[in-house]
Amino acid sequence: MTPNMGPSLAGIVDDYKQRRSLSDTVLAKRLGMSRMNLNLWRREGLRALPARERLETVAQVTDTPYRMVLDTALAECGYLADPPPGDTVSLDGVVAVSRIVAGVVGRGLSPSESSRLRAAWASAAPRTLDSVAAAALDPEEG
Repeated sequence: MTPNMGPSLAGIVDDYKQRRSLSDTVLAKRLGMSRMNLNLWRREGLRALPARERLETVAQVTDTPYRMVLDTALAECGYLADPPPGDTVSLDGVVAVSRIVAGVVGRGLSPSESSRLRAAWASAAPRTLDSVAAAALDPEEG
């Protein structure tokens, strides 16, 4: 068991590595990253929220629900107090995503946009930050 097992992206990745008995070289290649970056995740944790594509790759490769990978990354970057267990939707997750979306669009969200964002975040359908933002900002998407 590695020291980062638990609520971290490195923990998710290392759990997968252990289950599959993989080397760091093979694991990094499957994740589309260098061994150096993988080791940085382990030593220093996440310094910023990884790109959506990276989170999707981690979810796909490790066979972990995307929602869990995203919430873990949000928690590790300080947007959530703790990641919710399993596939649970947290109110902290909604707040964190709301702040991220507001920062991207450069303004606060209207009450109707916030409501649509909450509904999109709680949706059982697989989603990304982009799809949640689209649903919140475009009533036709939601």
